[in-house]
Amino acid sequence: MGRHTTTYRAWYAAVLGAYCLYAAIYIARTSFVIDGTRYFTLLDDAMISMRYAENLIRGYGPVFNAGAAPVEGYTNPLWMLYMALVHLLPVGAAKISLVIQISGLFLGLATLVAVKRLAEALRPHHPLVPLAAVALTAFYLPLNTYNLQGMEVGLLAFGVTLAMWLAARALQGGGALWPLFALLGGLTLVRIDAAIPAAVLTAGVFWALPARRGEVVRWSALCVGGLLAAQTALRYWYYGDLLPNTYYLKMTGYPARLRIAHGWEVLVGFLNRQYWLPFAAPLLAVRWLRHRAYLLLLAVILAQAAYSVYVGGDVWDWWGGANRFISIAMPLLFVALSLALATVAARLRPERKGNGGSLSRPARRLFVAAAAVCLVLLNMLRGPASLSEWALTSRPLHWTDNANMVRRANLVRELTSENATIAVTWAGAIPYFSGRPTVDLLGKTDRRLAHGSAAERPPFRRWGEFLPGHMKWDYAYSIGVLQPDVIVQLWGSATAAAPWLRDQYDVVPLGPFVFSFRREAPTVHWQRLAELSGRTFSDGRGSIPPSPSDL
Repeated sequence: MGRHTTTYRAWYAAVLGAYCLYAAIYIARTSFVIDGTRYFTLLDDAMISMRYAENLIRGYGPVFNAGAAPVEGYTNPLWMLYMALVHLLPVGAAKISLVIQISGLFLGLATLVAVKRLAEALRPHHPLVPLAAVALTAFYLPLNTYNLQGMEVGLLAFGVTLAMWLAARALQGGGALWPLFALLGGLTLVRIDAAIPAAVLTAGVFWALPARRGEVVRWSALCVGGLLAAQTALRYWYYGDLLPNTYYLKMTGYPARLRIAHGWEVLVGFLNRQYWLPFAAPLLAVRWLRHRAYLLLLAVILAQAAYSVYVGGDVWDWWGGANRFISIAMPLLFVALSLALATVAARLRPERKGNGGSLSRPARRLFVAAAAVCLVLLNMLRGPASLSEWALTSRPLHWTDNANMVRRANLVRELTSENATIAVTWAGAIPYFSGRPTVDLLGKTDRRLAHGSAAERPPFRRWGEFLPGHMKWDYAYSIGVLQPDVIVQLWGSATAAAPWLRDQYDVVPLGPFVFSFRREAPTVHWQRLAELSGRTFSDGRGSIPPSPSDL
């Protein structure tokens, strides 16, 4: 037994090492070079949080635009505060995202340790089960993508896994309850909808431990309820809303039945693309794995799936795999899947004594083969062709988009003064790297748009036109009233903005991009724009032709 234990420890160390190498390569492949400078950037939603973090450190408070009315356009307060601390480091804008990405690598390692502990707590008699759960978690592309590209998903995945381990220990009669509820309360500070797994775990522990129900109520009320109440009060005091601005953006302004129907459709599509096996096996194994901790683990997974349906899914559902809401519970799924596969393998290939609780050599081979098949199925996000992204032979999600956002930002910096107002639909990287006051055309950071109605009313022509958080815009307000100096992007067709573009703006192609400059705006460097575009403009004092050397 000692030799086998040593072997599995070596394999576990090898998986951790392989994960570190994989994550390092992934991070490197998210970077790109523009004008001789290598940039690292995050998914655009994470860059919105970086914008708030930078303004906080600069002394303007957690706001999107310095000096503007506060609007909570982020949903991850504790993660945003960590980003703010990172901005205290002497690191330039081109490299500071790398610090967040390296943090994601360490969060990934911590999650793998928590997965191992949880799997050992649920199946202590064979080390192959936790090893498989760790490997499935380490090389699951959606979780790595969200984590290593700066989203708070990595911190939540670690916290939920650790909380499940603490709950399992409590159900098995060990450990104090306060660390579990302190952790669950802290997770709601990372993102308020962490209240979902907190509620499930609280209910599960309350039901399973009748002798400790008073303790459960006291600690859950103090830690989870207290922190939820405190952050809500603080949010209302500073931002004037009881919930983050993105809640109103995504959850109001169009029929709930349409949102929920879309959420259900994308969930079924996700399960279909991964051929159901990795998700059905843990549920089918309930007939053999009836202990309370396993059932509670499944309840957390199902609750996150139901929550994803309720909110209408995620904007990245087109990409495939688990979205942000489901990804935080995927490490739990991998533990459940490993337990289920081991249980089935032990019954199909039992030892001679008929002990279904251990794994014979044939059972181990069957288990390893099944786990390997599930690993491949789980990473076929959009079919077999998408495996190249998992294998890191193609670039990560939004690599081209991220590079183009930085290129747009650099053009904005070159062509405008610091107080120029720009309008964007990607409200993260462009505002962050340009440093310009920004009009968010899709309302993540605009209270009026978020509290309004969807711009295009249902029924929509097809499901793909329903994009959570991307259904509200009002060009009469954002362009006609706010009058940004430069429109960097528009959402969809420019037809809706045509009246304002025609009357007030010069539409100027610059390489692969199209910008719209407000005529005679004093914040635009018209001479430089004339040089880059080869066109003649007016700055209000006279015509500015391009210099002859640029024609």
